[in-house]
Amino acid sequence: DMNKLPKEARLTKKIFDFYQYKTFLGMPLIFKNELIGLISFITVKQNYQWTNDEITLLNILCDNISNLIVNYQNQEQLKKSKNKLEKMNQLKNLFISNFSHEVKTPLNSILGFSELINNDLNKSSYEKEINYIYKNSVKLKNLIDDMFFISKIELPDYQIELSDFPLISTIESELNNFDF
Repeated sequence: DMNKLPKEARLTKKIFDFYQYKTFLGMPLIFKNELIGLISFITVKQNYQWTNDEITLLNILCDNISNLIVNYQNQEQLKKSKNKLEKMNQLKNLFISNFSHEVKTPLNSILGFSELINNDLNKSSYEKEINYIYKNSVKLKNLIDDMFFISKIELPDYQIELSDFPLISTIESELNNFDF
């Protein structure tokens, strides 16, 4: 009942009188002990005494509305985060593509020249070191190719092709790069 408002609510009472509100029921929208809004129920034709059952039902309604509001806000935040991550992923793929090209060009020069030097030295004292440079350059080139491959497989239209490969000789080849 508007006539039962305390003295501190004089301004509110003036507004209610102006609009001819008879009965007011304000229900808070609370989520995790935080006020996120307010729903008001107002009668204008006659005074109304809300029953306990009506107030309980309206509290349940307000709890559900609070959950809907928070869920909607969370979904919007997830959409924004997803869009941001997709843009970051595109930038990463672009970087890897450019990085791969920029690094592979000088690396291919190292590979080619170390192979030429190794062939021309004919068992020189540096053969082992040059062979080490060549093998590790191949390894680095393969690593860069793998990075580039990973960025490509994230594209939606990329298809993976399975194939057989010589596992034992691949492992042996890798082990030969290390001195034990």
